[in-house]
Amino acid sequence: MDTDQLINKYLPYLMEVRNRILWIVSASLVGGILGFFLYDRIIGLAISFLNIEGVNTAFPFILAQLVSFLRPALKPPEFRLLVSLLPLAIILFVGGFIFGAVMMRYVIVIFQQSSARLGIGNILDVGSLLSAILSTSALMGIAFQFPLILTTLIYFKVVKYATVAKQRPFAYLAVFIFAMMLPPTDILTDFILAVPLVFLFELTLLLNKIIKGR
Repeated sequence: MDTDQLINKYLPYLMEVRNRILWIVSASLVGGILGFFLYDRIIGLAISFLNIEGVNTAFPFILAQLVSFLRPALKPPEFRLLVSLLPLAIILFVGGFIFGAVMMRYVIVIFQQSSARLGIGNILDVGSLLSAILSTSALMGIAFQFPLILTTLIYFKVVKYATVAKQRPFAYLAVFIFAMMLPPTDILTDFILAVPLVFLFELTLLLNKIIKGR
């Protein structure tokens, strides 16, 4: 296959990727401009609500862009399966985001209580604090998508159920490494963050085993 044929074959896909990226970048620029002019109000809302609504609003938009990009490459049954999983994906993201935010709130409360008990001032930086909250919450929301990704891979026979089940110790190790990389640095918080991910992994294996046995 010569260069012209390669270009003609892959150029439409590259153009589609470019269009999706432009949409996402445009949305980010609009958010950045609004943040520049409404900084005080946004900080107040973020502190009050941990910015849950903003991130949750962006996540469905990203999913819609991803589905639109994948649609031409999927067969009708595969596309219907993907669309049917979208509500669950949003629910899992919201659940993971809220769980991460609650855990960060727990860490902040413990830190403030310890500071008061030791008689030291509050040294928390608002910018760093919000960054840590949003990072942990968003990453937990993304991590909660793992059951859907794993189920899809098993359904399309990209990976085998038996192979995934045998790799359970490595999956546990990966979960705990992921939890330790998140902003909370104490072992107890890392363990609590890892527990729901392990539960979701085991639940995914159980559901796929039941489906496979039918």
